[in-house]
Amino acid sequence: FNVALAAAKQGIYRPGWTAAEAATANHQASLLPYLAGMTLVDQINVADVEDERVHDYRASSDRSVQGFPTEFNQFAALDCADAPETCTPMDGGRRINGAEAFTLHTRPGEDLILITRVHPAHAGTFDVYANDQLIAERAIPFLPGSWLEIATFIPAANVTSDQTQIRIVPRLAEGDYIPYRHWAWQGDYQGDAAPGQPAAAIYQDDAFSLAHTAIRQARGYLSVELAWRNDGAASGDWIAFVHLYPEGDETRVITQTDRRPGNGTLPPGDWLPGALNDTFVIDLAGVPPGRYDVATGFYAPVTFERLIPTLTDAAPPDFRITDDGRLFIGTIEVEDAAS
Repeated sequence: FNVALAAAKQGIYRPGWTAAEAATANHQASLLPYLAGMTLVDQINVADVEDERVHDYRASSDRSVQGFPTEFNQFAALDCADAPETCTPMDGGRRINGAEAFTLHTRPGEDLILITRVHPAHAGTFDVYANDQLIAERAIPFLPGSWLEIATFIPAANVTSDQTQIRIVPRLAEGDYIPYRHWAWQGDYQGDAAPGQPAAAIYQDDAFSLAHTAIRQARGYLSVELAWRNDGAASGDWIAFVHLYPEGDETRVITQTDRRPGNGTLPPGDWLPGALNDTFVIDLAGVPPGRYDVATGFYAPVTFERLIPTLTDAAPPDFRITDDGRLFIGTIEVEDAAS
């Protein structure tokens, strides 16, 4: 199109639709293991009036929303697995503090994974109902200015016809639940491969467990592999940490890394049944030569309250837990800070 300019030269522009077209796809790498073998069967573009009509979409609010009831944004997709030019989609959504409901076109008798894209501008939770049955509570971490995709596993037993009624009820202390799009993936859900060994430590009364650890050093970095396992009962927004302490001294953190699992996108309250494998990396530059104890755990992002784990009989003999919830999982030796 042409833009009239008060100048000797005129400008002719071609619109770029890449960011808008990118909004139709899932981008979050942390969800890919959950979708193995699954097929996309339906999706809903929230705030697209025609698409909402096709899916019998309804939204309600119990109090005034913060700003306009609909909004359009361009944000970076967290943990984006795609080409950089598609990792900042433009999308439109709704501000809701009551509930939203819609109809998915589904294949009866198959597992369903519902993925919901939100702008996590306000922390809270939401309950997901399928055909009026409560399926799960999901966590919304406080990650404003980004796109977050949250998955919910709906068992095949709850998908009984070619139409499945979904209702989502947000619970936030303040602000709004802001959905932009929903996807329905179906198939025979397998989850990520669960570690074969028994759990070493359990959390939340065995809602989830730490099943495997591996500590490696290479080229000046420490990598700590953690494999958690759960049956879908894990809950809450918790941040994982890995700390390094001088051997035998639990009072001084030499260096650390803190983030939610799934490269910052998967608090325990958003895990699906199965295993979740993650690797935390610590830069050892500046760490003096010596022996160091490695500890891990979880804490709440606002109160810093820690989850307290319990060791099982299968825990390695060098594992130990402190009263404040740190789980020590091994010792390393740093020979040279630059190595």
